[in-house]
Amino acid sequence: TIRDLTRSVQNQVDVRILAVLGDTLGTGGNVNTAAATADGWNDVATGDPIADINTGIEQIRANSYDIGNLVMYMNQAEEKHLKNYLISVKGSSIPEFSSDQVTKTKLMSILGVRVLVSANMSTDTVIMFIPNFSCKWKQFEPLRSAVIDLPLIGKKIRIAEEGEAILVHPKSVHVITDTIVG
Repeated sequence: TIRDLTRSVQNQVDVRILAVLGDTLGTGGNVNTAAATADGWNDVATGDPIADINTGIEQIRANSYDIGNLVMYMNQAEEKHLKNYLISVKGSSIPEFSSDQVTKTKLMSILGVRVLVSANMSTDTVIMFIPNFSCKWKQFEPLRSAVIDLPLIGKKIRIAEEGEAILVHPKSVHVITDTIVG
C-alpha cells in the first residue's frame, strides 16, 4: 500500500511538471507549439512524425539552446503511431533501422532525441524539452510519509510532497499538438 501511495504522489508531481512544460494551464509561458503535419501521426497517408520532430528540433535550436540532451515525452498511443510510421510506412526507405525496431519492445531515440513514454502524458500531444533545464521542480517539502495508528480501527497512511514546477526556459520546449486526429 505504501509503495502504491508513494507512486501515486510521484505521478501527481510528474503530471504537474508536464502541465507546466506543455503550458496546458494557459499561463502564457510562450512555449514553441506546432500542430502535427496534415492529419496527425495516425494517418499513414499524410502524417509525418519525422517532420514534426525536426520542426521541434529546429525551433529549440533557433532559440540558441543545445539540443544534445533533448527528450520527447509522449503517451503510448503516440509511440504506437510513431513505430507504425517508422516500420510500416517508411520501413523500406530505412530497412536496417525498421528491422531493428521490430525486435525491440520500445523506441529509445529518434533523430538524437530520447523518447520517453508514460501514461501520465495525455494523448494528442507530444512535448520536447531539455530535462533539468527547461523546467525545474521547486520542492517545498520532500516526499514523506506517516502511519497513524488508530487502536481497534486500523492504521491511516499519509504520504505527501509539496512543490511547484517552474518553467525556467520556455523557448527550450516544443509542443506538438494534434498528433492523433479522428
